[in-house]
Amino acid sequence: MEKDTVLLDVEKYNVLRDFKEYIEKGHTLEVNNSRYNSYRRFITTDEAVKIVVKERELIVAELEKENTDLRLQINTLENPAPKEITINDLKKMSYWEFRKWCKS
Repeated sequence: MEKDTVLLDVEKYNVLRDFKEYIEKGHTLEVNNSRYNSYRRFITTDEAVKIVVKERELIVAELEKENTDLRLQINTLENPAPKEITINDLKKMSYWEFRKWCKS
């Protein structure tokens, strides 16, 4: 064998050849791996940009919703609902506490 010779399986060679051809044509490789399935396909660069923009919009929408929820939680912690005062609470108040309560 020669010094620079590499032996490849025909299927692996075809995969590498297809990859080279698609990349030279300006395509992008999309790989999706999940727990149950995985696939590889070549898409145009425009399609790849559309996918990225769509994913970004979904992430931004989720973050805005989470931000709104967190701001509501902060507001409720900073401004809790006023406690309702009962007659028994009024009876337990001192004169100065009662006067302060009346002014507020």
